[in-house]
Amino acid sequence: MILRFSSTFETKLSQWQQAQLLRPLDVALLRAIPQAEALPEPLLLYLMLASAQLAQGHLCLDFTDAAKEPTRLLPVALRQSSHATKLKDFCRQHPPMQVATELLAYPALVSTDPRQTSQPFILRANRLYLRRYAADEQRIADFIDGRRQADLQLRQQVEPAVLRQLLSLLFPPEGVDVNWQQQACALAASSYFAVITGGPGTGKTTTVLKLLLLLLRQSASGLHIVLAAPTGKAAARLTESLTQSRLQLAQTLPQLADLLPQLPARAQTVHRLLAPKPDGSGFRFHAGQLLPADVVIVDEASMLDVSLFAALVRALPPQCRLILLGDKDQLASVEAGAVLAEICRHAEVGGYSQQTADWLAQLTGAALPAAFLSAQPDALDQHVVMLRKSHRFNEHSGIGQLARAVNVGDQQASQLFQFTTAVAADVDTDTAVVTTDLHAVLLAKDQLAQQVSARMVTLLAPYLQMLQQPVTSANMAAQAQALHQQFAQVQLLCALRQGPAGVETINLALEQRLAQLRLIGKNSGWYHGRPVIVLQNDYSTGLMNGDIGICLAVEHEGQPQLRVAFLQPDSKNLSSVRWFLPGRLPQLETAFALTVHKSQGSEFNHAVLLLPPTESPVLTRELIYTAITRARTEFSLLLTDWTVFEQAVARRIVRQGGLRLN
Repeated sequence: MILRFSSTFETKLSQWQQAQLLRPLDVALLRAIPQAEALPEPLLLYLMLASAQLAQGHLCLDFTDAAKEPTRLLPVALRQSSHATKLKDFCRQHPPMQVATELLAYPALVSTDPRQTSQPFILRANRLYLRRYAADEQRIADFIDGRRQADLQLRQQVEPAVLRQLLSLLFPPEGVDVNWQQQACALAASSYFAVITGGPGTGKTTTVLKLLLLLLRQSASGLHIVLAAPTGKAAARLTESLTQSRLQLAQTLPQLADLLPQLPARAQTVHRLLAPKPDGSGFRFHAGQLLPADVVIVDEASMLDVSLFAALVRALPPQCRLILLGDKDQLASVEAGAVLAEICRHAEVGGYSQQTADWLAQLTGAALPAAFLSAQPDALDQHVVMLRKSHRFNEHSGIGQLARAVNVGDQQASQLFQFTTAVAADVDTDTAVVTTDLHAVLLAKDQLAQQVSARMVTLLAPYLQMLQQPVTSANMAAQAQALHQQFAQVQLLCALRQGPAGVETINLALEQRLAQLRLIGKNSGWYHGRPVIVLQNDYSTGLMNGDIGICLAVEHEGQPQLRVAFLQPDSKNLSSVRWFLPGRLPQLETAFALTVHKSQGSEFNHAVLLLPPTESPVLTRELIYTAITRARTEFSLLLTDWTVFEQAVARRIVRQGGLRLN
């Protein structure tokens, strides 16, 4: 049954869609719900607005927030537009808090219990959800609450003296008041659910590896440990990091070297872990068929959306530990929700109860400073430890200073850059005197793509030179590995997909310039040296969303044949090469330039961020911070207007959800 409303209301719906206050999808959703026919038109509009919140990453419509400022229901780009007046007038005539009360008069359509399975909308704590998202959020809350109760029993079984001895072995005294890695390990070792958050280089991977050694030493029968990440690229990066850390620990902790072979060799995507059904109807592992695991570690957890996280916790056995790793300040998931950010909302200040602080002091011998304790502790905060010391960026690192400045919204962050001005496409911007690891280049707006492509040709010169060496069947694996390693040294990141500074425009401009310089064979389709990124998981090939490949012309019996080389993480030599014919590959695109979202889970020696010439609601401090922290040793900013950068630093992502209200 497809509902048709009154002609007057249909006209209003058309006007609201033209004003971008609603999407066609939001209207179609209510047309498909027979119970909606009984609702007054103002309530119907609010239900449609609740659906529209998903496009902004929100899980719900927050009536309390809407009552304070109705324009918060709109995308940032529309909040100052003339269309916002239409919404303000509507909310003035039909106050949000009054509507929240009126909706409860329609129990066939709106319920207050997210665990029910019939009504399409859920209203709780003045938040209006589509049922699916309320159920997902409730499932996560129930999981955390259940693990919290189990922790109380677990800690009665722990022998503090034994655990403290192991922690002292794993974390020798450093002469600091609090070793946060040790605190994180202590909390996670005595919990069924723990979150370890921290910026780049704070040692999240090393900490969790030491945690696993501790758990293995305490286990009499061994443990089934699973490593996962939201994307294939993040899983590969986790595999590589753990392999490197394992080699270091073998030297620094010979007393525990016998446990190293028991550690998992590779990470996988969360989707692969849960095993999607071929018909797309869900996952093979769920509440009725639980994962065979004792410990599950999920890295880059900021990329977990609420639905995937809910599916994961639904499939975990009651006694399985879940440890989340991630940077709470990075971009949230593309889909709705910001689970890690919400859980870690108070991570900076700690928020620990006296009971938690006493327990950690008993295990580590170090008392937490009073500043990290709370007189009114939140239960969620007792699961979280933030690592605060960066081992990659010291106090003199420009990248570290810039990341911290952007993270707190410091409008003076731009003063950290050394910059020059490019006025033409052929200006050699590399002649600028550079005294830090930060560079900014001010480009001419009318020649943006040409200047960016000219600069990137220079930065990619070592990679382009390597492409001139012939690839034969005898050296193809070594050559592919060398090219991958060189290509990963420098990466251009774009904030947008489209527009004059978007990935699509810049990739095309760069290909055209390379073709003009005869550095590639052609400027479209498949060619020798084309880097590509996979855009979707493909279990038939084993390639995952975010995987990077390089197309190479391999000489075979005197004839070049195009093959695409992907690196596959390997526990022994870090990576091996998998080859594919171009026609066998899933959906992909050229990867000379990537969106910042696609770069999550990756690191590059030199990250180059291109900002668009005009302000955009997509530009936020989380996006800028994520781009900055992709860089190991050097970060460059390309832009046409400093105002765009400053406005992005001032804009913070706030996603509505109610996980902390459960």
